Amino acid sequence: MTAPEPDPILGQLDLIGDEAALAAEDAALRRELDRITALRAEHTTRALDRVAAAAHAADAAGTELDRAVAEARGRGASWTDIGKAAGMARQSAWKRWHSPDEDQP
Repeated sequence: MTAPEPDPILGQLDLIGDEAALAAEDAALRRELDRITALRAEHTTRALDRVAAAAHAADAAGTELDRAVAEARGRGASWTDIGKAAGMARQSAWKRWHSPDEDQP
């Protein structure tokens, strides 16, 4: 009676006979990695496009807000009223939008 062969230790497996199968599996794994890498790049590009669009919208909104405040001041609105409309204190509104020649409220 012969003794059972011990389980192979990592690195001691005989894989020489399956070279074609290993090469095919390696190629399949590389294709899948390439596919995942391309998807990741596509998703990153989409996310960056959203960031650019949001930044543009924020800039446009900021410009529109500045114009609206200038119009309100030109029509006699107080800094208190502008601050309330903008969701900030009177002093904050004045600091953000006052003209250089305007005295502090």
